[in-house]
Amino acid sequence: MNEIVHLAPMSARREILVPARPKQEKIGATLAIPVHPHLQTVLDATPSAHLTFLVTATGKPYGGNALSEQFRNWCDAARLPKRCKPHGLRKAADQARLARNALAKAVIR
Repeated sequence: MNEIVHLAPMSARREILVPARPKQEKIGATLAIPVHPHLQTVLDATPSAHLTFLVTATGKPYGGNALSEQFRNWCDAARLPKRCKPHGLRKAADQARLARNALAKAVIR
């Protein structure tokens, strides 16, 4: 979750999204996210006067664990179970990607 707070309009190139701080904090790996054409369309149409895409209610970038804490607040407000966490989003996205890839392989065969 810490890497996502550094994604910025200036880093949104045509094919790849690179955070303002391009190193993944836990392992120090360079982070580069492929941009799906649909996402690029949204990014191109989204005005932003901020240095990052995700900002607090006061317009400042999230820092530290602030986004994780806010995510928890949103989940609580939506009355979602405590097991709903930001890591779960990443895991679900990975599982969906694997399922799509497996489906694509099955279709190709």
